[in-house]
Amino acid sequence: MLLEFIAMIAAAFGVAGLVLLLNRLTGRRLPKWALPAGIAAVMLGFGVWSEYSWFRRVSATLDPGVEVVASYAGGAPWRPWSYLVPVTDRFVAADTGRMVRHATADGQRFLNAYWFQRWGRTRLATLMIDCAGGRGIELPPGAPFPVEAVPAESDWRPLPYDDPILAAACKEA
Repeated sequence: MLLEFIAMIAAAFGVAGLVLLLNRLTGRRLPKWALPAGIAAVMLGFGVWSEYSWFRRVSATLDPGVEVVASYAGGAPWRPWSYLVPVTDRFVAADTGRMVRHATADGQRFLNAYWFQRWGRTRLATLMIDCAGGRGIELPPGAPFPVEAVPAESDWRPLPYDDPILAAACKEA
């Protein structure tokens, strides 16, 4: 967030310099509102560009084998244009490239899942997915990967049939 703010300020200084240069080249004939209007336009434009390009920029930096399995777009009152063209502000990625099959339990997989949010922290979880049972369990942080033991039946959580992480983990099951 701080780097984006610095970039926006730099863009504002850049356009201010261009407007001042243009004003000097035209013999100081530009209206007085040209400078603040130019700065406001570039700052608003940079903010809109930053919001709309966030998903593309972040998803392009994912490691090979990490695939985006779901993205969520929406609008907000403070950016009314996003009701016309929704902004993707969060997404889920699954590390299927390093997914591991359970050594003894058929149809069970271990993988890391990431939840990215535009103005929030990225959440990482190591999951154990049971493809046949349509259920999953989040392993405690630092748990060995993969776990050899099968968790107790009460530890499992049923997953909806259209869960994107379940679909990614079980697509070749």
